[in-house]
Amino acid sequence: MIKHLSKIKYHLFLLCMLIAFDQVTKFIAEGVFYKPIIQDYLAFHFIYNENAPIFKVILGLLLVPVLFIMTYELEKEKCNLAYPIVIIASGALSNTVEALICGKVADFIFVKPLGIIMNFADLFLFLGTGLFLVKSVVFFFKNKST
Repeated sequence: MIKHLSKIKYHLFLLCMLIAFDQVTKFIAEGVFYKPIIQDYLAFHFIYNENAPIFKVILGLLLVPVLFIMTYELEKEKCNLAYPIVIIASGALSNTVEALICGKVADFIFVKPLGIIMNFADLFLFLGTGLFLVKSVVFFFKNKST
């Protein structure tokens, strides 16, 4: 029980740190109009995305509880998906809180070849989902063979 509580505290700490990192980077990037990082591939380009907040609020409010329920259920099966879920939840919560408070979401990472602009919270959603899928597939095939 104590070991389980310390895991929960650690995951909550990680969740808070990732949210703080996203918010601090948005604050730092706010004054940057355009700055190339890797020529023709990556640049900082700060904008406020006023169209995405409703989508991000709905996504955050629906996704986060589902993820925590999934984590609890999958932990019973010894499928350790806590890290991917914490990463996904941090992205969803960071964008949701910002959208609710500010009515808009700051984006500043411009990926030129894809033509997308995002923030670290969006990156956390993407990377966490990828990690979640990889770990789920590995878990499925590992248990299927036994």
